[in-house]
Amino acid sequence: MKARVEDANDDQTVDISILRRSIEEPLRQIVENGGDDPALILNQVKAGKGNAYGHNAANGECGDMLEAGILLTTEVMIAEAPKDEEHSRRIAPRQAWPV
Repeated sequence: MKARVEDANDDQTVDISILRRSIEEPLRQIVENGGDDPALILNQVKAGKGNAYGHNAANGECGDMLEAGILLTTEVMIAEAPKDEEHSRRIAPRQAWPV
């Protein structure tokens, strides 16, 4: 994420810092497991262009993840929402329940 987030107070500053670190942590772990320097790779990814820029752990290179075939775009089809009467539960009136 390359958007700049503004904080209004000290609590929000801490919250933003925690969120940023948690978003970065999976990349840090992948890079560390691959034997590279997480801080160096993270800075390269942050400086990269486009929303799909990232690190390819298989070959140690940074680049566009869509072009490299690592991220795939798919079309999502949404089925028609079910009609209420098809899925409504029928509950017997209370007086019909056995005691």
